[in-house]
Amino acid sequence: MKVLRSLLASLAFGALVCAVHPVGAEPPRGKVETVRLHVEGMTCGGCAAAVRVALGRVDGVRKVEVSFEEKAATVVYDPAKTTPEALVEAVEKLGYGARVDGGG
Repeated sequence: MKVLRSLLASLAFGALVCAVHPVGAEPPRGKVETVRLHVEGMTCGGCAAAVRVALGRVDGVRKVEVSFEEKAATVVYDPAKTTPEALVEAVEKLGYGARVDGGG
C-alpha cells in the first residue's frame, strides 16, 4: 500500500511538472547569449558530464553542451542572471581549467 501511494504521488507530481512545462515545449523566451568555454583537464565522458551538470546548476543557464574531445563547453544563458565569468568559476570549482574561448 505504501508503494502504491508513493507511485501515485510520483505520477501526480509528474503530471504537475508536465502541466507547468510540457515535454517538447519551447523554453521561456527572453534574451539569451551563447558562450564557448575552453576546458582543460577533461579526460573522459565522465569529466564532460560533471562539467555539464555544474554548468547546468548555474542560475540562468538554459542549455549546455560539453565535449571532452574538443575540450569545450557551449553554454546558452540569460545574461540578466549570470556571466561568462561565473560559468568559468563553476568549472574551476570542479578542478578543471576554464576560460572563455576567443576562437583561436
